[in-house]
Amino acid sequence: MKQTFLPALAAAALLAFPALASDPPTAPDAQVPAGEVVVTETPDADGATTGDATEATEAAEAAEAAEAADATDAAEAITAEEPWRACPEGVSPIDLPAKDSVATTSQRPYLIKYGYAVFGGHQSVTVLNTGNDLVVDFGKSDLVLNLNDRRYQLVSAHFHTPSEHLIGGQRFAGEIHFVHKEKNGDGMAVVAVMVKEGTAHSTLGKLFSNPPDAGKKRTVRVSLGKLFPFSKSGYLYEGSSTTEPCVDGVTWLVLPEPLTMSRQQLEVFEKRFGPNASAPVPSEGRNILFVE
Repeated sequence: MKQTFLPALAAAALLAFPALASDPPTAPDAQVPAGEVVVTETPDADGATTGDATEATEAAEAAEAAEAADATDAAEAITAEEPWRACPEGVSPIDLPAKDSVATTSQRPYLIKYGYAVFGGHQSVTVLNTGNDLVVDFGKSDLVLNLNDRRYQLVSAHFHTPSEHLIGGQRFAGEIHFVHKEKNGDGMAVVAVMVKEGTAHSTLGKLFSNPPDAGKKRTVRVSLGKLFPFSKSGYLYEGSSTTEPCVDGVTWLVLPEPLTMSRQQLEVFEKRFGPNASAPVPSEGRNILFVE
């Protein structure tokens, strides 16, 4: 039921007490004790007061500060983590010093001899997606690296992004490892080729930027000569493997002149398998030779 008697009572009150119809008398200013500050809150267009807005701003600033602190803590936590290495006890990769900081020689103790393939011939290879990496299998072909009077057969290749070895503190976009096994022994040698971002590389794209499905493999034909830089000058040192199985006594030949791959080619590999580079270990006291 609607209560209709309230308006009538209000009208009667105005008739009986005319003073109620006029503006109320102005109250005297309140006395503010010395040292206190009075903040007058004025409603805004939405009904909120200035004080409410101030509190909201302060709350937002506090939230932003908390987020920034969390981000800083997270960054410090990442920095504090131990560098990842696939072979924690290994002595490779390393940060190779600049060329003028190590002993050099023009007497080349190695010969990369891949026969006709070096001069433009093509070799059939198998690309296997292990689910964690891409492995290029060169089969049982006679692809030989002669190093220090020992013969090594090229058996496989794989790709790291970013590079595992640094040169003079510089890290490259990628690094290819050509793994060789000694033909008449159990020695191992790895030729490392640096890759920088630049123009697309058709041969590297076939191998590392068009992977088969996990657990699958496919055969491609490539020119091995295009997988190496024109200059065969490089760093020689004794180290260890950087991927499983983790073994010592690996001879490394690191070629500093880089090949190029496009950003798109690199991203295809990175999204599927990277980053997969082990952190370098100190190179102080190592016997490193640069062969010109």
